[in-house]
This record gives sequence, structure tokens and C-alpha cells, in this order.
Amino acid sequence: MIKKLILMLLEIRLVNQQRNKELKEKRQELKIKQVAR
Repeated sequence: MIKKLILMLLEIRLVNQQRNKELKEKRQELKIKQVAR
């Protein structure tokens, strides 16, 4: 039971890290596009 909870938390953490990475990359792309203009 506890192990399952820990595994779920770890999975959620990994997913959140991936999302944050993608968001940061998208923001950087937007900044680059704005600078290009």
C-alpha cells in the first residue's frame, strides 16, 4: 500500500518535471521569435 503511494508520487513528480521542461522550452522559443522580429 505505502509502496504504491510512493511510486505514484514519484510518477507524478516525473510528469511535472517533464511539463516544466516543455513549458520553459516553449517560453524560450517565444522569446527567440519576439527577438527575431
